[in-house]
Amino acid sequence: MASVGSAALCVVVGLLYWTLLGYPIAQRLLGRPLALPVAPLLGWALHSVAALLVFFVVPLSAVSILTVAVLCLLLVFAALKAETAFFGLSAGRDHLRGGTPDRPMRPIGRGSSAATDSAPAVPVLALFMAALLAVAVAAAIAPKYSGAAVVLSDEIFDHAKVAIVDEIARLGVPPGNPFFAHDGGSGKLAYYYLWHFSAAELSRLLGVSGWNADLAMTFFSALTSLSVMMALAVRLSRRTSAGYWVVLLALGSSARPLIQKLVGVASLAYWLPTPGGFGGWLFQSSWVPQHLISCSCVSMSVYLMVELTARANVLTVVVLAFLIAAGFEASTWVGGVTFAVATLCVVPILLVRLERPRQPPVAIALLVAGILSILIAWPFLTAQAAAALERQTQFPIALRAFTVLGEGFREPWQSALNLPAFWFALLPLEFSASFVLAVAFLLRGRKWIDPDEMVHRLSLAMVSLAAMALLVAGSLASTLAQNNDLSWRAGLLGSTTLIILAAIGASLVWDRRQWLPIGVLATLLATGAPETYRELQLNIVGEAEPDGAAFARSAQMWQSVRRYTEPAERVANNPLAFQDMTPWPVNISWGLLADRRSCYPGWELAQVYTSLPHDRLYLVDLLFKRVFSGAADPGDIQQLSRAYGCDTAVVTPEDGAWSHDPFRDSSFYHLVEENAGHWRIYRRSDLAQPRPPNEAPKILE
Repeated sequence: MASVGSAALCVVVGLLYWTLLGYPIAQRLLGRPLALPVAPLLGWALHSVAALLVFFVVPLSAVSILTVAVLCLLLVFAALKAETAFFGLSAGRDHLRGGTPDRPMRPIGRGSSAATDSAPAVPVLALFMAALLAVAVAAAIAPKYSGAAVVLSDEIFDHAKVAIVDEIARLGVPPGNPFFAHDGGSGKLAYYYLWHFSAAELSRLLGVSGWNADLAMTFFSALTSLSVMMALAVRLSRRTSAGYWVVLLALGSSARPLIQKLVGVASLAYWLPTPGGFGGWLFQSSWVPQHLISCSCVSMSVYLMVELTARANVLTVVVLAFLIAAGFEASTWVGGVTFAVATLCVVPILLVRLERPRQPPVAIALLVAGILSILIAWPFLTAQAAAALERQTQFPIALRAFTVLGEGFREPWQSALNLPAFWFALLPLEFSASFVLAVAFLLRGRKWIDPDEMVHRLSLAMVSLAAMALLVAGSLASTLAQNNDLSWRAGLLGSTTLIILAAIGASLVWDRRQWLPIGVLATLLATGAPETYRELQLNIVGEAEPDGAAFARSAQMWQSVRRYTEPAERVANNPLAFQDMTPWPVNISWGLLADRRSCYPGWELAQVYTSLPHDRLYLVDLLFKRVFSGAADPGDIQQLSRAYGCDTAVVTPEDGAWSHDPFRDSSFYHLVEENAGHWRIYRRSDLAQPRPPNEAPKILE
């Protein structure tokens, strides 16, 4: 089981190292006041992307992880020293801050950064508040206890991906597919895994479980997201109060529960049904931290793109390239598709605002950063493209409006009105305070921000990023699985950018004590308060399920399974085991505790992380459900052994196969351990060690 102590150790080590690595770079790019909040993200992106390339050719071990970490530190400090020596003397003479003929550009002097050292800093208290909120987010992944039972929150469903962390920590990169392989071999993992690679490094280095490392990375992602949003909001507004508003706005939730109490659940669902996985920062942060950290990479990438319009130096180009690569490798949907679409708007806006002599060098710098990011991520990019091609023949992205309207709107009206309803109904309902305030920021524009050309460029870039992210969420859809991951995660990027813009407006009206706008803001935040309270309560307390005690006992079972199963072998157990502990049925016990590959973990996991066509996967699903329900057909056990490489099989009293055990009488499997009333462990006959004729299998009372 995950423990607070082990997870905290991972947090301390990871946060300290990535901050130490990123701080000198952040100081150079943003100035001393804003360096600390941004340093962990920059350190994580630079180290993780570089380390992943190294470990494609170097075995993953605690010694090699530590060696690469030290080398990254030395390279960063050497590069910064070289950059100062070769380029620092000409910085003040040759590079200007941007401007117009009637507003001269301010020079950037030697040793200064793009943001002057006189800029306001993010308050320490605001960072502390962000850390507390990050703890509440990560609490959703931690096991809670009620007597002898384990209590899990709903978000644990999406953290069955702990199996990826364990796979990498155990066997290195590139990872095999821990969920399923149609030939029983290592398989290809059809998923972006940089975030999980970082967790695996912590797991292997510190000797903790993948679940502990996943818990730590969830905290790190939430804290990093908040700190980056605070840094950008303070930079744009030049007000320290913007940092506090970022935390308050991140706490904002959907106004849907409040409206449901007023009009009734059924009535609202008839017109505006619940939008599935679409939601704001608080909702998605604990579900999909890998997408959240990708959003932070995209936001900082846009900032550095604006910085290149003022000072196109080697350091900025290289860091931008690594940030783009990290965003893509953490989330194809956010850092790949959505960011690519957003650049189609952001880049022309930045170039148009430059005087003509400056446009070619800035365009070349942006192009070089883009090409370098592609080269850095090339092994990852080709693997993702190959997996998408293997999965299906249709294109992975479709032009389709997000479904907002319910049965109250009949066709063709529903299809025609879905897109405008996304902007005028769904966004105000789900994002409430941040959406309304961001729109107000857009309408008032220059009246809200510092009269500085760079600030205006950054403001325009952030507004463009929010608009394009929400445009992708509202009008494009992913087709690789039954869910719409592209819209949900593009909506998350839109949400984080809206929070930045809204915090700017909120800090202005607060500092000026404009009580009417403050009252409107408080009302908007209050509309989401019931949902905020509910989400935080479920994160921290969870919901007890009848299977909680059996889940707690399963940790010992998986410990026994590992004794008989080699690190690269696969285990078969009931794909519906503990299905009541998650919103949708997944093999959560295997995902969190097994630290071994699965033969088949269930439909919800296999359809997302494998490239097998759904019609063939459906037959596999029926096969495993038949076997573990106790209704196996002749030949089913042979298929598990020969076709799907199930080296070990586990049966428990919760399975129908416990009383109608097809493995016991099969010549393909051999009983190696039985814990009376709790589990039976079988090994493939051609793998199990032969026993003396009179020796019985191990029986545990």
